[in-house]
Amino acid sequence: MTALLRLLKKEMNGAVADSMREKGMEYPLNYGVSIPVLRRIAAAYAPDHPLARLLYQQQVRELRLAALTVADPACVTEQELEFWAEGVSTTEVAEHLASTLMCRTGVVGAVLSEWLAPEQNDLLHYAALLTGAWALRNGQTQGVAWVDALPLVTAVLPSERRYVWDGGVQFLFRLVERFPELRSQVEQLVDEAKQRGVPCADFLREELAWRLES
Repeated sequence: MTALLRLLKKEMNGAVADSMREKGMEYPLNYGVSIPVLRRIAAAYAPDHPLARLLYQQQVRELRLAALTVADPACVTEQELEFWAEGVSTTEVAEHLASTLMCRTGVVGAVLSEWLAPEQNDLLHYAALLTGAWALRNGQTQGVAWVDALPLVTAVLPSERRYVWDGGVQFLFRLVERFPELRSQVEQLVDEAKQRGVPCADFLREELAWRLES
């Protein structure tokens, strides 16, 4: 961990860190290292699941994000989901947890059922939606009851957080792209959201329309 941190600190960018802070993306410690550079450096340590767990527990942005590259997807179990959930402190962590690690594991179905639960926070809802979207995009769809996830998606869409809306669009688009036969069910879901006065209903309808027709 010390060696990895030393390499990352050499790539620090104060301007980037300041910009992230101004946009409300707060970390206890942030060196402003770009994601491509961070991943390149972290890849030299992968896979090392125990190291990844140690890195993820640190209060340094770069170490927490590096953990997602270092981790071994094959070692992620349902019992570990609470551990990874506890580290989702920003939209950036949620996005990279989904795209770099969780979508490559064998627990995508558990991520959807556990992290889309109503009692979870918006950041976990966002991470779950993106995990599903990336898994669908990558064709990693075995063992997941995708139709059963639709009611869970419906339950979190009333969120006032725009990023949850974006995650919902990405999930629903990839679902229809992978399983065209579900298009009518997704469209019905959006129509019902509109009837209930869900704030993001029009946004969902417009975004899905142009994505599916393009």
